[in-house]
Amino acid sequence: MFLTIKMMEFMDRSLLVRHILSYSEDTKLYLRYSICVTMLNVEELMMAMEKVKQELESMKAKLSCTQQSLAEKETHLTNLRAERRKHLEEVLEMK
Repeated sequence: MFLTIKMMEFMDRSLLVRHILSYSEDTKLYLRYSICVTMLNVEELMMAMEKVKQELESMKAKLSCTQQSLAEKETHLTNLRAERRKHLEEVLEMK
């Protein structure tokens, strides 16, 4: 009675409509209900996907900020190492 997706791939649209029209009223009502539920599920999924996109953008911003901070700290550390090396060379020259 119900069509599988494989069957629908090979059917003409008008044939599909005639097939559905031959269903009982209860079956048609069930199909309408199923379509409504599916549409609601799609809407919920779209909202969830939008939320995930927003969270991803937020995480990208945080990552960018963290990368910038890390680069600044690495630069500072490199400067400290150069300064330490310079001080050690001065101490060795004094000896």
